[in-house]
Amino acid sequence: MDNDTKHTPGPWGYWPNSAYRTGVISEAHGPHIAVPTDRPELVANARLIAAAPELLSACQRALQALTTFGMSCAADACREAIAKATGQDE
Repeated sequence: MDNDTKHTPGPWGYWPNSAYRTGVISEAHGPHIAVPTDRPELVANARLIAAAPELLSACQRALQALTTFGMSCAADACREAIAKATGQDE
């Protein structure tokens, strides 16, 4: 991750707090997003958000490998996803 990162640093985790609330937690900064457990789509969103730092890192590593091997279509897809995740597409 570069020094211009504006998001809360990972690792983040999925936090099954109770039967009523669950959410996303940062090891360094505590819970950040709490959602009711009776809303499956919100729980799924919390899991996806919790995985975001690892997904961004994996995409950045994949971009390096794809660029090395000349796989431009896949590299372009990674570039677009990284730009969207980091706000470089604004």
